[in-house]
Amino acid sequence: MRGSPLLRTAVVLLALLGLILPLRSLTNAGGKNAPLASRAAAAVPVRLTITCTTAPFHFQISALGKVIWEGESTTSSSSKILMMQFPSEGVDLVVEASWPGKKETAIRIEAARGENAPIARTLWGTERVSDVVTLAAPP
Repeated sequence: MRGSPLLRTAVVLLALLGLILPLRSLTNAGGKNAPLASRAAAAVPVRLTITCTTAPFHFQISALGKVIWEGESTTSSSSKILMMQFPSEGVDLVVEASWPGKKETAIRIEAARGENAPIARTLWGTERVSDVVTLAAPP
């Protein structure tokens, strides 16, 4: 490019100044996303079922840093309907379970939201298990 370095610098600065408004609107955390966030926060009834191959067992299930279900079961399975946030992309649950005896045991977590098919994951452990389970509908 020919021309004075001062003229080239002035053209580059004008081009950068022209980008300030579009960049600001793209990076501004304005109120446009607020309605979407409030819609995602709605609680819906979800049927959670926990099944263990060893009985009795003690369990605790947490979501978003809050314990949503805790208990001791003398049977191999227990279920409960909870009001919780369950967006269409799924939910992360922290599952902690323990049982007497030192044997390999499977814990199955199943969630059903409304009339949708249940989503399930299985964890394995000896004496106890503690893991994060993501329950999301298949794409």
